[in-house]
Order: sequence, then C-alpha cells, then structure tokens
Amino acid sequence: MATKLLFRSKFLTVYRMEIGTKKYTSFNWFNMSAPLEHVEAAHDWALKDAKENNISTYVARSEDATGVLRPDVITWWGGWIPKMKAGGINKIITVAKPVDDKGRPLSEINKRSWQKSVNYGGIENVNIEHPGDVLKNI
Repeated sequence: MATKLLFRSKFLTVYRMEIGTKKYTSFNWFNMSAPLEHVEAAHDWALKDAKENNISTYVARSEDATGVLRPDVITWWGGWIPKMKAGGINKIITVAKPVDDKGRPLSEINKRSWQKSVNYGGIENVNIEHPGDVLKNI
C-alpha cells in the first residue's frame, strides 16, 4: 500500500491511496465545520493530484468527524461538482457513521435503498457505513 499526504489541517487530511491496482483520494475528516478556505485548498490539491495520477474516485471518511458542513461550503460544493467531473472524478464514496454518541441514527437517509447510490452531475455518490467496504466499491 502506498500513501501520499496531499493536504493537512486541523479539520481534515487528504491522501492519495494506492492498494494494489486500486487508486483513490481519501479525505479524512476530523471536523466537518471546516472553513471554506480549508475545503477549497484540500480539493484543489486533491483534484490536481487526481488528474496527474489518473484517479477517478474520492473517498470521504466522515465516520469519526464532529460538526456539520458550513452553509458556505455547501454552496461552494454545488459549483465544484462540474470541476471534479471535468477533472476525471466519476465516483465519491462516503463513509458515514450510522449513529451519534447517544445511539441516535445519523445516516438513516443514507441507508435507504434509493439513496445508497445517487448521481450528482455525472458523479456517482455511494454511501457506506464501514471503512472496510471502501475497496469493494472502487
């Protein structure tokens, strides 16, 4: 397994991952409340590296993250999707924790059959609960 650090902040780290013949970009979130500047920088570095290394899959590891995405990040994300698609990204795998610290469901909507896999602007988004299932979905 080969790993290369692409971006690091107190909110998230981004790595290029190569396991056998499978390559992907991993966004490991610690705190989803990252300022837009951190999110933009992380995605700029990730997309540049993905283009240079023929990577078409992003993995968003949010199962251990705290906080929620900020409204400006959500707005920015909508405009970023076409840039990811143009850059060769075809799939995003999201690892979401199923329950909060009190056992309340967090990702019930992601487990519904109609939303386990959806398409945003030509990019397939697959929602999974267990990090061990990432490679099965690449």
